[in-house]
This record gives sequence, structure tokens and C-alpha cells, in this order.
Amino acid sequence: MNKLKAVLLICFVLVLLFSVPCFAIDSDIDWTEDEWAYLNSNPVVSLGVDPDFVPFEFIDEDGVYKGIAADYLELVSQKTGITFDVTEGLTWPEAYDLAMKGDIDALPMIGITDERARHFLFSQPYYYFKRVIVTQDTETSISGIEDLNGMTVAVQRNSSYHSYLLSFPDINLSLYDSVEAALTAVETSLASRSPMAISQAPRKKTLSFPLTRCMNRSRAEVRKNC
Repeated sequence: MNKLKAVLLICFVLVLLFSVPCFAIDSDIDWTEDEWAYLNSNPVVSLGVDPDFVPFEFIDEDGVYKGIAADYLELVSQKTGITFDVTEGLTWPEAYDLAMKGDIDALPMIGITDERARHFLFSQPYYYFKRVIVTQDTETSISGIEDLNGMTVAVQRNSSYHSYLLSFPDINLSLYDSVEAALTAVETSLASRSPMAISQAPRKKTLSFPLTRCMNRSRAEVRKNC
């Protein structure tokens, strides 16, 4: 059983943990003999994470990986003995680039887009959340994505908003290494709009995206239904 297939099976377990009541996390996982053999001989899975994707995943001031994904990975680790090793010191764009090259096993918190599906294999979505289009307070004309045609939109590089907006060639993208930098660009009028995932931002329009886990398609053959 190859490493990538086992990682995807672990992703499936994570989906189950999100989908059932809390008491179910104490029940035994019914691994096959081959799966247990793999887990015992391959105890470490490397991860690339977004250090600022609060509350889903983030690196705190002490350098500790925390958030919803971190909590559930800890549960899976307790049930399987797998160690999830976060590659330290990376921005999200850098973590994404390494996953694209196959230098990192998995991204535990990532949005699905058509463009990304050409490069990655995804677990089943375990959460849907709203992204927003943030504008300056004076902007009242935005009712949908199509209204951004011809405008400059600030996005975090390698984010799912970046990937999603590649399908709209008439939107001019201005790329930044963090969500905060993209917001600052909008605030200072360097960009017209900034799609991002901050629900408390003032003027906003929402877009719905699934969150899931993924790994590079080139690493091995895997089941699609994981």
C-alpha cells in the first residue's frame, strides 16, 4: 500500500470525525491488515499549512500549529499512531508550491477549485464556508463576481480565491503573500476589490467554498473516492 493512498485514507477518517457526534471519536477504527502494516512502517506524514488561516489552522505566537485542523489531526494521531509533521517557517504560498512539487505529503486545510483539481487529489469536503468580496465603504455597485470584470482584485497568492479567479480572464489579479497585505491594498486603493475569508469585514459579498485535504496527483495512484 503506497504512502499517498494511506494519507488519503487518513483524510477519510478525518471526514468521518467531522461528520459524527463527539462520542464516536472514542470508537475503534476498522483498519485492514495492510493499512495497519503501512501505518506501522510509515509513521510520519509531512504537512504544509497556512500560518494565518484562523480559526481553521494557524501557527500561534509560540510557533505551535493550532486550529480546527490541528485538533482533528491530533485525534487521528492518537487513534493511528501517525505523526503529522508540520513543515515550519513557510508562508501559505511557499507551502502550496512545495505540495505542487510533491515535496510535502499533504495540505490539511484547502479549498477545492477546478484549477487545483488538475494537480491534487482531494478528500471528501468536510466543511463549507463563506468567502467574501471586501470593498471600500463607498463601493455599492458589486452584486456578483461578474461585476469585477476589468477591475484589479487583490488576492493571496496560491489561495483558493486566486485559483478560482483564474477562470475569469477579464479580472486583473494583484497577488500578495498574505490576506492582510491584500486587505491593505484595498484600504489604500492599490486594488479595487479583495476576495478573502474574513466574515466580519464591513462591506462584503459572499462566495461559498468547500474545505478539504489534498495531496499531489503525481505522487502515486490512489482511489478517487476517499
